[in-house]
Amino acid sequence: MFCICKNILHLYQKQTKYIQMKQKNIDCIKKAVESVSDDKLEDYIVKALFSLMKTISFEDISITDITKKAGVGRATYYRHFNSKEDVIRYYFTKEMRTFVSTSQLIPQSKDDMFEIMFKILSELKEKKEVMEILIQTRQERIYLDFLNTNMQKFVTTHWGADSAYVAYFMSGALFNLSLMWIKKGCVESVKKLTDSFVNLMFIDENNIRTV
Repeated sequence: MFCICKNILHLYQKQTKYIQMKQKNIDCIKKAVESVSDDKLEDYIVKALFSLMKTISFEDISITDITKKAGVGRATYYRHFNSKEDVIRYYFTKEMRTFVSTSQLIPQSKDDMFEIMFKILSELKEKKEVMEILIQTRQERIYLDFLNTNMQKFVTTHWGADSAYVAYFMSGALFNLSLMWIKKGCVESVKKLTDSFVNLMFIDENNIRTV
């Protein structure tokens, strides 16, 4: 009987030590992850959310699910984001900043607009999986809200407050055009889709359509 109790105690101690070591390793990984730059942490969280959205409905994904997948703590998550929607907005904002840093974003003519839209749609096609995930989980409205907000800022800044309706016209056209294109598997060429959008926007070579 004594031997049995001794063996049980030994197994218990061994199991406890294993659990402690496992937790220590998890803590070490989290510390290592959280010592990296803020941009990297945000990218980990973005990738974790999109990965979860492939198999779990958006509503059922918890913050704990995201932090566990990303390997970060809840405090780190809330230091960067207030909600799951914020994570998706951050993704689009970062993509936009990267685009702006490498492109001219003040179209003065039809050719300028064609060049810009060609780049935008090329990027969208390259990263279409993100849009497919948003469509699958019915979260494409976040993309539309992002387009509305940023197109409004851009158009009113460069073309004046009288162009406010033009901004919504442009963002709505881009949203519906790109969503239909993604749903159809991007079968049309980037050039064909760009031509369709630009012809909607411009009356002639130098004059943009107004509402």
